[in-house]
Amino acid sequence: MKNEKGITLMSLVITIVIMSILAVIGVNYGTSTIKAMQYQNFNYQLEQIQGRVDVIHEKINSGDNSYQTMGESATLSSNANSVLTSLGLQSSEYRYFTPQNLEKYLNISNVEQEVAINFETKDVVSIKGFKYNGEVHHRLND
Repeated sequence: MKNEKGITLMSLVITIVIMSILAVIGVNYGTSTIKAMQYQNFNYQLEQIQGRVDVIHEKINSGDNSYQTMGESATLSSNANSVLTSLGLQSSEYRYFTPQNLEKYLNISNVEQEVAINFETKDVVSIKGFKYNGEVHHRLND
């Protein structure tokens, strides 16, 4: 009968392989969860903006024209202009808002998005967008 002390090399290798597999699975799951949460945050921010735009749209329909000069023309921002053009939209119909302008004009804080808004059609377009599952999303309905 052998006098065995400690672990064998084979059991050590098997243990390391199993732990490596579990670590890879954990990292992949964590990464996908983080990406999903970032996408949810992106949509939440757009929903906040969309809610405020819906209210302003109703005010415009009631005859209030004070909102038509908020932000700046999307044609003045090269980023906004190129994104809107790539989506097949007329940039002259949109107003461009930075996060600071969203807080100043629309009273929406803690938003990291630059957006272009068409108050007539209630369309909100994220300039940067968000890449999720291989697609870049610029709107809520993308």
